[in-house]
Amino acid sequence: MDAAQVVSPETCHELSAFVHKRFGMFFPPERHNDLLRAVSRACDESGFSDPQAYVDWVLAAPHSDKELEPLVTSLTIGETYFFRDPGLFAALREVVVPQRIRQARETKTLRVWSAGCSTGEEPYSIAMLLDHYGLINSDWSVDLLATDVNVKSLRHARKGIYSRWSFRGLSAPMQQRYFDAVDDHHWQLKESIRQRVDFSYLNLAAPPFRIGDNARCRCDIILCRNVLMYFSRELREQILAELSRMLDDGGWLVVSPSEAGLVAVDGLHSVHIKGMVLHRKGVGEVPQSVCPPVLLKRVVASKKTQMKASVPPAKDARAAVNVPRPAIPPEELPLTVDHCMELVEQGGYTQAMAQLENLLSCCQSDRRELARVNLLLAKCYANVGHTDQAQENLEEALRLDQMNPAAHYLNGVIALEKQDVDRARQSFERALYLDEGYIMAQLSMGMLQGQSGDMTQKNKSFARIHVLLDRLAEDAVIPDSGGMTAAHLRLSLKTDHE
Repeated sequence: MDAAQVVSPETCHELSAFVHKRFGMFFPPERHNDLLRAVSRACDESGFSDPQAYVDWVLAAPHSDKELEPLVTSLTIGETYFFRDPGLFAALREVVVPQRIRQARETKTLRVWSAGCSTGEEPYSIAMLLDHYGLINSDWSVDLLATDVNVKSLRHARKGIYSRWSFRGLSAPMQQRYFDAVDDHHWQLKESIRQRVDFSYLNLAAPPFRIGDNARCRCDIILCRNVLMYFSRELREQILAELSRMLDDGGWLVVSPSEAGLVAVDGLHSVHIKGMVLHRKGVGEVPQSVCPPVLLKRVVASKKTQMKASVPPAKDARAAVNVPRPAIPPEELPLTVDHCMELVEQGGYTQAMAQLENLLSCCQSDRRELARVNLLLAKCYANVGHTDQAQENLEEALRLDQMNPAAHYLNGVIALEKQDVDRARQSFERALYLDEGYIMAQLSMGMLQGQSGDMTQKNKSFARIHVLLDRLAEDAVIPDSGGMTAAHLRLSLKTDHE
């Protein structure tokens, strides 16, 4: 039975308030349909034939988390996969874990917590990362903790059996090394990896938190990705403060790129590593030599977000910068711009650079293709930290094709880094003139308008973004957003206006 047809609006508001108070999940009126779909699923699982009767039961008396498990499970259906966001795992492997190992060389302990672990792909990815690259010596004590409010997901995680869909971020050699086939469609993680992760129930809406046997021991790394956006602003700030408290000095908080702008906690400092924005507690900066800034990553519509890119433009870069070129024979490079675009979207900047440099010599007669190649090179060089070269390629792209909105948008982002607001505004305006449906340009313009105090124009820009988002599927990836989906941006915009 369709819950939306039988549950009254008044009851739905009451249920929304209950879910928010009990579990912290925020379902404003515009998300009541999501809430009612969860009610329909939970109603069937709980043995109720009438959704209204089920909601009345939920609201009528105190119930244990166990009794409310079907509702919580339906509300927290998550989608994840192994090694989601390759840039993050590169940052963990090359910078974050080595830094924590150096800091803990006397105690020889490492504690990592995956908060909101869903079906376990994230903490298991950490376990495989540590094992595959030999990051931790055998005489160290390593705690890999994973928590979630969804008991069904935790049961799934402990079994460690996954379908092919969970492996889309995992290489074939890694899958062969760490998984055994169960049948033609499912594989089970080897017990040697499964036993390294301690799964337990925890409700993030009820701080203070206690995880593991030694609650007094602080964490080196906390991952809380794609979770914060579902909480109201007040509760989110409480959760972030508690997560910060649980971090050791110098420890790291990892949120999703679309949530990075929501983190505004005293003592947590944002650091750019491998195209990701991470937050470090309290002490020192990570050397920029190992933390190349990112140019085109997700911009979150938050009042606390600073409209500042991470790439300072420079002049005459090719002669001044010693840019490494991957030694890949030209005959092995597939010479298609579309293939390079896919590599860039997946974070394969080094490989894409080699192919794009080779492409420059193959499309000299095609002005439009040369412009595309230079624009992609600008993105690649920026994301690996060679900002001078990025600026030169961008200028060449604009010289060749003034009608490319993406080039103007990128030019605006660079202008913001130089604090040239007027030039940034002009670039975003040009991008929108050429493509009125360019969501990231509209978002950047709206945030500029808000920072200048023009709230009327900001609200108009954000209203336009909502119109554009309504034309997209929830899982559609927004161009030039670093992989943010329409659903994630919609939630980010809502949290900004709570």
